[in-house]
Amino acid sequence: VLIDVGSTASLPRGLVKNVFAPSDPQPPIGSRKGVIEVIDIEGPSLARARLRKQATRDPLLAGDGIATSLWAPGRALETVFVGFMQVDADAGQDQDTLTRLVQRYGGTVEPAVSPATDMVVDGGLPRIAAAGLDKASGWRAADEKRREKQLAEARRLGIRVVGLDRFLDMMGLDRESFDATSLAGPGGR
Repeated sequence: VLIDVGSTASLPRGLVKNVFAPSDPQPPIGSRKGVIEVIDIEGPSLARARLRKQATRDPLLAGDGIATSLWAPGRALETVFVGFMQVDADAGQDQDTLTRLVQRYGGTVEPAVSPATDMVVDGGLPRIAAAGLDKASGWRAADEKRREKQLAEARRLGIRVVGLDRFLDMMGLDRESFDATSLAGPGGR
């Protein structure tokens, strides 16, 4: 499909965008009609995308709206990760992998919430912590205090906080996209 994005300045290939009905100016997250992925830049405002998902009862049509929280023309997304960022089956954190994903889309990852922060991604507590295996994960009480402090600051500043699974969905990925040795990016790359 061809999409008009207003400006293709800094538009990254592989960026995933959600497709919505044009009659819905502020669609709720679950109301998307489909998902597309930018594969090439065609001109100063035109990009080529491929269809990744489509609702069977509500097909994509010319004039549908597109949206992503991961990119805006001429502006880098500033993200802060809090909590235990674990996406694969091992006990370790995967923050470095997630940081590379944000950077691939032209964004930055910062260590603390500030007024410039666009999004906070909350990984929550380590899943293995519930089983009493905190030592294996490297998770400490200080990490939980940092998480709580950063979430409180995000709420105070009115900054969007999303869970790790929602963030992966925004990237066009899910936990099954990860394994112990490699990451399949958008489009299987």
